[in-house]
Amino acid sequence: RAQPVSGEELRAEIAGNTVTGYHSGGVYFSEYHAADGRIFGFNNAEPVEEGCWTVQDDAVCYYYGRGMITGNFCWRFERAGSQGYRIRHTRSSSAGIARLE
Repeated sequence: RAQPVSGEELRAEIAGNTVTGYHSGGVYFSEYHAADGRIFGFNNAEPVEEGCWTVQDDAVCYYYGRGMITGNFCWRFERAGSQGYRIRHTRSSSAGIARLE
């Protein structure tokens, strides 16, 4: 059975690290999550522009201001091994996998 990752755990694990993965919306991603809330990286080889992240209600929420992908997106994380996660979008059926690098 999948074990949900709490908001406190997510903040501790993701801040200062890179998360890579893929989701069923068709996006491959690799993003560094700066401790100050900014994101640096790529979505489908496009650089993230004006991206930021935060943890709300046990989900990681992203905001992208410009570029290929824009808007707000929140994902719940469940454990999948020591450095892996299953991810699920909070408002759609999109799901995927992510890895802490």
